[in-house]
Amino acid sequence: LRDLPKDLIDGFVESMSTSYRRARDTGANIGVETFAGINEGSPQWQKDIEKEIMELFTPLIEDYMELSDVSTYEESTPTREKAVESLNQYRTGVMAKSVANFVIHAIVETGTLGQVEAAREFDSMVVSKLGIDALASEATMLPFEAGILRQARQYYNEKHPTEIPTAAQLIEQVVKEVIPLDEFKQWMKLHGFDELQSQRIWDSHFIAPDWGQILNAYYRGMITREQVEELKILVDLDPKYNVIWDALIEVVPPYSELVNQRVKEVLSQEDFVKYLGYLGFDPV
Repeated sequence: LRDLPKDLIDGFVESMSTSYRRARDTGANIGVETFAGINEGSPQWQKDIEKEIMELFTPLIEDYMELSDVSTYEESTPTREKAVESLNQYRTGVMAKSVANFVIHAIVETGTLGQVEAAREFDSMVVSKLGIDALASEATMLPFEAGILRQARQYYNEKHPTEIPTAAQLIEQVVKEVIPLDEFKQWMKLHGFDELQSQRIWDSHFIAPDWGQILNAYYRGMITREQVEELKILVDLDPKYNVIWDALIEVVPPYSELVNQRVKEVLSQEDFVKYLGYLGFDPV
């Protein structure tokens, strides 16, 4: 404790002293009553003790509820400096209450000869549900993470620069001709991929055209219908749904264009009705 800041110790002692003294005095009385009750064989002794224990925890619960009050922070966002100050005050309060809580647990367990279990449930029923334990842990670790651990990681990262690019970054380097494919495969071994898998990863990384682009190429005469069928697989269209894909190849003019074509007798009545059906119109 000698290395802890004086204000932290003072706040710690001040916060826990009342709860500690009450726990000590009540625990001593409980211990005497426990032995007396057991000797008398009266079942009322345990009920009386449990009542005293719950009364003992009441002020501690109130303290924890006060620590968990977020109304101040909901009204306005604190500055960074104010947030750090509040977090340090919170951490000091939680440390004090936690030690007092532990002392109460120990006294109750000892004083009742392990007969009363209400005390041991306090943490899970109150502290955990209020999020106090998680926030206190974060409050404790945050200064270490930002002030020590992060810089320590940077120190060792600089001393031992062993990080390598991700698979996606390595592929990008090959694409932009920063490294050759053979070097890509060597780096991929450090990710656990042999050359066969690395080659497959490379072969499958290329961007394929989507279904609409394939159809546009077909409409413009750049590929044949047979090639369209082959490319369906490469763009991951399930052959089980070919009846659907094939039905979508033919482009149907909009309703106004169909009417115009029918008026000018470009379309027969039969084709006109058929295409209206393609657009969702009832032939009737």
